[in-house]
Amino acid sequence: MKRVLRTDDREVAESTVSSTYEPSHIEVGSRQSFEFTLDAAQLTHVVAGRLHVRKPSRLYGTEPSGQYHVALPLTGGVVCAGAAEQPMTVAPGRASVWGPGQVPDTHWAAGTTLMCFMVPPDVVAAEAKALLGRDILTPVVFEPKMDLTSPGGRSWWRLVNLLAGELEADSGLIQETVTRHHFERLLVEGLLLAHRHSLSDVMEQRSRSSTVQGVARAIELVEEDPAAPWSALSLANRVHLSVRSLQEGFRRELDTSPMSHVRDVRLRRVFDDLNAAPPGPTVNQIAQRWGFLHMGRFADHYRRQYGELPSVTRRRALGGA
Repeated sequence: MKRVLRTDDREVAESTVSSTYEPSHIEVGSRQSFEFTLDAAQLTHVVAGRLHVRKPSRLYGTEPSGQYHVALPLTGGVVCAGAAEQPMTVAPGRASVWGPGQVPDTHWAAGTTLMCFMVPPDVVAAEAKALLGRDILTPVVFEPKMDLTSPGGRSWWRLVNLLAGELEADSGLIQETVTRHHFERLLVEGLLLAHRHSLSDVMEQRSRSSTVQGVARAIELVEEDPAAPWSALSLANRVHLSVRSLQEGFRRELDTSPMSHVRDVRLRRVFDDLNAAPPGPTVNQIAQRWGFLHMGRFADHYRRQYGELPSVTRRRALGGA
């Protein structure tokens, strides 16, 4: 469903906003002209919209909201009196987030354009349950202001921009039910991961635990078959982590990267073979057996690790034999 409105009639704008989101009122100065624009669409359950007012306006509700609302100013600014204990100013680069039980009350500066999402509580609960792997016993409570310049905020903002572009183009992709549902899940899951809320600490602990287990399993896989054509992506897929989570886990647990660890394990196997293998295999053959294909880089890494070239290790081992 897509709704487009261009009007200078305050009552029409008020009625459309109320039917698209929740019952709302709009106030403008008695002597001011009124220009209002709304482009909105429903994904599966989430309503996504872009709203614009030309003159200073107030949009507010009279009853506590039953939904989560996220408002991201693109231009202008908004003072939110209902999303926090004290009035809160939100400008581009920030977003306001409020949830069920709060009464929306916003004052818009002239020329304000913002993206506004309305998310049902059961959708938030379902995504939180998927992330935690258990039922959610209490409603998720978000912090009222979101920083879109933080790493997580920037990632979520890119997703919002992608969605906004698809809605504006009214692409065939976004018209597909499956695609809209996928966008909706990404949007809500991203919000839960990018912005602080009452379950953030629990989610972070679970994420760390999963990452530690994934790193341990990745270490086992490399030890079992160091010569396999490992990449950060293939390792991450095998242990069911994102590449970023795997890299952060290796950095936190071992102070290295996944591929540096693979190289170190291979070097250790080469070192053992150089010292133990019979006279037949050459240095190159041993190195290739353990996954090294570029002999120059291999020799350089080996020298840094063991303080000598592999050929020196090999000659000493054969001489000793």
